[in-house]
Amino acid sequence: MSKSDFNETKEIVKASAAGTYKKHKGLIIGSAVFALLAIVLIIGTVIINTDEVSSRLIYSFIPDQLYIEEVGRTFYSELNEDYDSDVDGQDLLATYKTYYITVDENGNEVKNYIDKTEVLRFGENGQVDVNLVFLARAAEKLAKISQTVKTVAAVLIVCAIAFGIYLWYLSYKKREAAAREKVYKNKNENRHNK
Repeated sequence: MSKSDFNETKEIVKASAAGTYKKHKGLIIGSAVFALLAIVLIIGTVIINTDEVSSRLIYSFIPDQLYIEEVGRTFYSELNEDYDSDVDGQDLLATYKTYYITVDENGNEVKNYIDKTEVLRFGENGQVDVNLVFLARAAEKLAKISQTVKTVAAVLIVCAIAFGIYLWYLSYKKREAAAREKVYKNKNENRHNK
């Protein structure tokens, strides 16, 4: 292949690509955005599946502190840095630790950690599982966020459908204009040929 043949082929491919891009610009841009979102979701899924990230994500929903009226005490939470899904399984309670603070005889604050199976008793028959109370508050927060995400997703879907209809309408108008132009051109040619 000679250099001139190569340049000619290059110009043909370039013109073809430019024409294709011009005709299908919306489709190409939409496909690129879709591909980018897919890549971000895949990378996000891989990152979230690591122990450190997943435990931090779960812990982000856990309240920092919580006053439990029945026990009459404020409890605190902290991230369990030793969480390992291979050892703990998918136990959500293992991703964080709960404790209450007491003061020792020297006036120093002491963290009293609550075992994840420990149930605190109050009154005659009352009992409370502090870890589950923290988890329940986290579930309430997650439910609110989930509802917000659903609402945003619904709005995005409606916008995507509206955008698709708009693109179809533009394409339809182009086809109609091209058809009218063709009919008009044929009428003019027929009039001149008579």
